Amino acid sequence: MATGSAVNAPRRIVFLFPGQGTQKLGMGLNLSKTEPEFASALHACATVLSGFGIDLEAILAGTADVGLDSTSLAQPAIFAFEWALAAMWASKSVLPDVMIGHSLGGIVAAARANVMSLSDALNVVVARGRLMERAPPGAMTAVYASASEVAPYLGKDCAIASTGSPVNCAASGPTSEIDQLEARLSGIGIHTRRLRAAKAFHSPFMSHLVPDLEREFGAIRLSPPSMTVVSSVTGRVLTAEEAVAPHYWADQIATPVRFLDSLQTVGTSPNTIWLELGPAALLGELVRATFGQDVTTIATVSESHPTETDSVAAAQFALHRAGVRASFDAIRSIPATEPSIVQPRTPTEHRLARLWSAMLGIDEVGIRDDFFELGGSSLQAIEVIAEVNELFDGTIDLETLFNARTIEELGACIDRAQ
Repeated sequence: MATGSAVNAPRRIVFLFPGQGTQKLGMGLNLSKTEPEFASALHACATVLSGFGIDLEAILAGTADVGLDSTSLAQPAIFAFEWALAAMWASKSVLPDVMIGHSLGGIVAAARANVMSLSDALNVVVARGRLMERAPPGAMTAVYASASEVAPYLGKDCAIASTGSPVNCAASGPTSEIDQLEARLSGIGIHTRRLRAAKAFHSPFMSHLVPDLEREFGAIRLSPPSMTVVSSVTGRVLTAEEAVAPHYWADQIATPVRFLDSLQTVGTSPNTIWLELGPAALLGELVRATFGQDVTTIATVSESHPTETDSVAAAQFALHRAGVRASFDAIRSIPATEPSIVQPRTPTEHRLARLWSAMLGIDEVGIRDDFFELGGSSLQAIEVIAEVNELFDGTIDLETLFNARTIEELGACIDRAQ
């Protein structure tokens, strides 16, 4: 699907919708105050979800008795947030040429392509989340190696749950077997990171739920896609036959997420812009790990900015700078100049800034710049942690960098540990 590479060719925009694990309390609250189209779309989702006894706005605000750790609530909340982001971009005339969804994100992409109505999509997402929450306990781990490297070390009940890039995959299975897998991989120098999941998603452990979920999809109207969607179930363009087949959507929970295949189907060129629509920057890293650091990846919402509104303004500026010319008179708050870099203040921050600059090949790094949005890969993160521990005689682990993604945050962790 890759297009020509002429610099003056039209920009090709690929929407990326992440899945479960990116949710966080408070997501959407800031944007609801500054982006009317986002607020309207989120409210529309909240109205539908209220019919299932789900108070979306209270859950996001953290004022409900339950939070977002349960699958039955996380999935509807993520869907609603991503749907609202897509509606916001549509109001600004930023529309996708292609859409890819990772797991749950595939349903968001399908709904945006009119495969199912908003109310029907939320209906099956609620059912999907509740069914998956009933699954036996399990675990998932992100692995910084290819699926082919990891496969020989899987236990009998473990499976590759997703392939994210040539150097990233995830494994799923019973908790005891994931524990053993992580130990085996650590023994040969392969790093892992336990994911925020208490079930063995995208593995045969979900198979017994497929018939019930198929009935849920069979009860709604499914239509051929009106836009190009690349399936992370097959890794190919979603066909009309697949889109209207309930078993295709139900099987998704028990089969691997073939995100790498999806990326390779789309292909890239200098004119391709990968725009992520989720609560955090995640899928862009996989795009860069697949195609290289020179590709244009933009996160709608990123933790490197103080508010969601600031993130959207930065994303708008990045789209403008990348050559997107789609009715930008409708876009509010494009920065007049590129956001300023916040300089290091402490000895720790100065040392980290020099390290990141050398590692990433960037002349100047601000203390609030996100390591991964600057182009850092998972493999470079491993190298950074090794260098940090040597510099500061510490024991900072990889998980710390994934949670403290800026120099300001990582420096604070280092200073506390000393």
